[in-house]
Amino acid sequence: MDSMLCVEPTGTAGGLALFWKGSTHVTLEKLCDWFIDVRIFDETINKSWRLINVYFSSVGTERQSQWDFLIRYKSCLGEDWIIWGDMNDLLCEEEKLGGIPRPASSFRGFQEFVDECGLTDLGFSGHPFTWRNNRLGEGLIQERLDRVLASHSWCNLYNYAAVSHLNTVGSDHLAIKLFLNPNAPKPRVPFRFDARWADDEEAHEVIKQAWSTPFQGSRFFSVYKKVQSCRADPLIQCHETVEVIPNRVSTAMNNSLTRPVTDMEIHEALMEMGPNKAPGVDGMTALFYQSCWDIATPLLAGLAFAAAAHAAKYSIRAWQAFKARPPRMRRFYEGGFQSAMTRREATLILGVRESTPMDKIREAHRRVMVANHPDAGGSHYLASKINEAKELLLGKTKGNGSVF
Repeated sequence: MDSMLCVEPTGTAGGLALFWKGSTHVTLEKLCDWFIDVRIFDETINKSWRLINVYFSSVGTERQSQWDFLIRYKSCLGEDWIIWGDMNDLLCEEEKLGGIPRPASSFRGFQEFVDECGLTDLGFSGHPFTWRNNRLGEGLIQERLDRVLASHSWCNLYNYAAVSHLNTVGSDHLAIKLFLNPNAPKPRVPFRFDARWADDEEAHEVIKQAWSTPFQGSRFFSVYKKVQSCRADPLIQCHETVEVIPNRVSTAMNNSLTRPVTDMEIHEALMEMGPNKAPGVDGMTALFYQSCWDIATPLLAGLAFAAAAHAAKYSIRAWQAFKARPPRMRRFYEGGFQSAMTRREATLILGVRESTPMDKIREAHRRVMVANHPDAGGSHYLASKINEAKELLLGKTKGNGSVF
């Protein structure tokens, strides 16, 4: 390593050290006896973010003071930051094996710190516990004391970040390694020879040229390199296939699908809806518009049900077209989260109403997060959106208001 920062230990306790290679852009922002705050500049995304390296106290009162300090200090960190190191605490009983069980209330302080800072646990791969007391038999205790927590904005920068627990020698802690990997991994598609190339003159020329190229080595190695040369040719990699895919939607079908929807079609679609299904944003169920159709005309009908009726009618038409000529290829329509989260979107994510009390919002957030946590197979990006929804509804971030 070319550069380092360190905090000297007090006797045989404490101490921190941060090492980095010369090509890494690191700037010290703040340093004390239990944390090192640095700014990292990532050239691949042309953006900087903050890295907080911590060693929280093993004494509960001191650790609470450290949490309180970071809750206040986070306003200096910006939106993109992570915190990692020895947290000396757990989020739940499942992060401990052996010893006396802890009461649920003992986890509340650390949980509230994570919530107040709007952080997401990045999860891990490898052994589930990072610390052990090195005793044998029934006296053995293992806990997950070391972890990486990130803001939801940082998670958006590094959607595919991952954490691994690594074995160490001479320490009662495992090492944790953070893989940034800011680019989406490209799925590896196995190569298959396309039968159409057998009658393609250009493909035959590529094969002839590859087979006439001499390669040093055994016969097997020579054949391997020639096959590899064929596969690497741009003609083989990018052979045009679109022209042989038949059109499945005719012009007449497309015109039928895109023509304006009539009031009668809206009425028919509305009458097919379940009368007591979830209400729209106006609080009215489908039954209201079904029973009061003559009074509440389609022009005055609620936006949610008018949109649902349109969507239902288009779906019926699309299904009829699908049954008439089933396509060979599927297409997925673009969707996902809004560019800027609204309170309406936040309530849909957590399954609550805008008037839901704060304690119920926190309960809903914890329930949804447990089901979608990265450790349970969820994604870091989805977890960051769940945290963002909670912060918006609790008034910790400024949203765009209702979409209606």
